[in-house]
Amino acid sequence: MTRMKLKTLFFLFHQLLRRDLDSRFRGSSLGWLWAFTVPLIMLAVYSFVFGVVFKVRWGSVAENSETNFALNLFAGIILHGLLAEALNRAPSVLQQHASYVKKIIFPLWLLPVVTTTGALVFAAISGLILLVAFVFMQGIPPLHSLLIPLIVLPLYLFALGGAWFLAALGAYVRDIVQIIPLLTTILMFMAPIFYPASAIPEEYRNWLLLNPLTYAVDAVRNLLFFAQPPGLWSLLAYTGCACLTAAAGLLFFLKVRRGFADVL
Repeated sequence: MTRMKLKTLFFLFHQLLRRDLDSRFRGSSLGWLWAFTVPLIMLAVYSFVFGVVFKVRWGSVAENSETNFALNLFAGIILHGLLAEALNRAPSVLQQHASYVKKIIFPLWLLPVVTTTGALVFAAISGLILLVAFVFMQGIPPLHSLLIPLIVLPLYLFALGGAWFLAALGAYVRDIVQIIPLLTTILMFMAPIFYPASAIPEEYRNWLLLNPLTYAVDAVRNLLFFAQPPGLWSLLAYTGCACLTAAAGLLFFLKVRRGFADVL
C-alpha cells in the first residue's frame, strides 16, 4: 500500500470516527460533557451503594478505604464496556451504512474499526475519571499503572476481531443483533468484575480464562491497586491470542464481503 493510500485511509478513518463520536451527542444540550458526566455519576453511585450502604470490601485492601470495592468494580466495568460496546454495535454496522456496501472502492473493513475505536475513546474517558477518583480517594497511583495500556491494547484487538466477525455475520443473520447483548452480559458475570478471581473455586477458575476479560481485569487491578506487573509470558500469550483473534476476524470479514451487496 502506497504512502498516499495510507494517508487517504487514515483521513477516511479520522472523518468516520469523528462523525461516529459526534453522533452520540447530536442534539443534546451538554454535548461531549455527557461523556464525562455519565461515568462520574456511575462511580458516585457505586461508591455510595457498595462502600456506604453495603460496606463491601475487596480482599486484603479492606482497611484502606470504604470506596475500594467501588473503584475495583468501576475498573472492571470500564474494560467490559469497551468489549461490550464494540460487540453490541458490530452486527448492525453494515446495515447502518448500507449505502457504502455497493461502493466498490470503499474499505468496508474500516467500519468495525471505527466503532471499536469509538468504544476505546469512551473507555479512555471513563479511565480518566477512575484515575482522578483514585488520586482523590487513595493518592497517587503506583508507577506500574503506566503499563495499563499494554493490557488494554490486546483487549482492543479481541474486541476488534469480534467486531469484524460479528459485522460480517450480522449481514447474513439478522437475529445475531438480539443475541450479542445477552452474550456480553454473560461475559460480564463470567469475569472477575463483581468479585475477585480468588472467590471462584479453584477447579472452575481456569474456565474463566476463556473469557478475554478475565486476564485484562485482573492485570489492570493488580497494576493499579497492588503495583504488581503482569508476568511477561502471560502477557505475551494474551497479546498473541488477541492478534490471532483480530486476524481471524478480519480474514472472515474479507472472505464473505462479496455477498454483502446481495443481502443488504
